[in-house]
Amino acid sequence: MAYGTLNAGTITPGSGNTLTVSETVAFTGTVSHSDGNITNVGDIALDTISSDAGTSIGVTLGTDAGDDFNVGSGKLVVEGDSGNVGIGVVPEAWQSSRTALQIGDSTAVWGDSYKNTWFTNNVYRNAVGTDSRINASYASQIYMNNGGSIFLQTAVTAAADSAISWISPITILSNGNVLYGTTNASPGEGSTSGTRIGLSGKSQFSAGSAVVFMVNRFGTDGTLQEFKKSGTTVGSITVTGSATAFNTSSDYRLKENVVAMSGSIDRLKALKPSRFNFIVDADTTVDGFLAHEAQAVVPEAITGTKDAMQEEEYEVTPAVMDGETVVTEAVMGTRSVPDMQGIDQSKLVPLLVSALQEAITRIETLENA
Repeated sequence: MAYGTLNAGTITPGSGNTLTVSETVAFTGTVSHSDGNITNVGDIALDTISSDAGTSIGVTLGTDAGDDFNVGSGKLVVEGDSGNVGIGVVPEAWQSSRTALQIGDSTAVWGDSYKNTWFTNNVYRNAVGTDSRINASYASQIYMNNGGSIFLQTAVTAAADSAISWISPITILSNGNVLYGTTNASPGEGSTSGTRIGLSGKSQFSAGSAVVFMVNRFGTDGTLQEFKKSGTTVGSITVTGSATAFNTSSDYRLKENVVAMSGSIDRLKALKPSRFNFIVDADTTVDGFLAHEAQAVVPEAITGTKDAMQEEEYEVTPAVMDGETVVTEAVMGTRSVPDMQGIDQSKLVPLLVSALQEAITRIETLENA
């Protein structure tokens, strides 16, 4: 069929026949398909495409650049060579290994052969695999990797087509833990700044040379933080305009079998105060106790058991990454590490007071003799 316009009428290929268009033809009438084919070598411009009830319309595109299905001059574009789809826009020149749905001039949904998915704003991955801005503006995305983690990422404003350097302010790991300001799953166990909110309730806060955790009460004096065990309050931190108090449960209504202390001088003499330095701070000498020695005299002042060990998870082999894509998950293992004892030296105060009172009584007895 030569170049021209068919203004009216109906063209109906018979069953098994093919209507081949080798040039551009604009139909204002009807092209009816009856088990035949319409093969487009040039262009066909149609006002409407419709099918009978229960009959689908199939469009097979070529795989060369420009073999596109275009509805309404860019209202819907399907690229035959890449498979990318644009709604209200012709898709950007995406990397060939990515398949994208681009909506308008800023929104896109795309994936890759590793089964990763991205929901993006003002982002496309260019032909050489670099995340780039569609427009001269900010960029952001939700990246879901094949390991089950979700990354909320942002980028500062820059020129159109410029490469993006992502910041990952929020990460949701596959185990449900939420990271803020880091992608390190355990920021509190090393030298990485960031926060982890644990799904099981165990959270971590880490910073360099800065305040790590700040809590503020303004207005009246009172409780800043409350500590509970199985729903029962066992301690608190209270503040006034000039001071902070660290409180533990001590109400008489919580106690029974109350008796006066005795033999406190002998117990006090059993304590072995020492001077020492910690291994990590060799230049600082301090006064204190060895936990297991003090535990024999005032056990409530000590946590843990002498020479105890615990199991620790660690990374045997790091994950193999392709950019931000996890190609191979990290191999994790467990190892036995020391479970260190601790001391609350304030628990020694009752013994010190009682021993002092016993000593004063002895002194007064000698003075009055």
